Amino acid sequence: MQKEDLLKGIREASHKNQFSLMIERASIGDEKSFERSVRELQDEQKIKIREYSKKGDYVNLIGFLKYASD
Repeated sequence: MQKEDLLKGIREASHKNQFSLMIERASIGDEKSFERSVRELQDEQKIKIREYSKKGDYVNLIGFLKYASD
């Protein structure tokens, strides 16, 4: 999953500035690349992750979307 696609999914799943996103592991592709994309979005201060968990076939992301970015 590309960083831009991840950010788009987060924006679509957000309510005000909070988001909760559950993604199927099969749709992620390479998990290391996915984790790198999450880290890059945090480093760019576009998101703040509160919880990152892997449960079965899903990855769950909970956090804050920072509107001041871009």
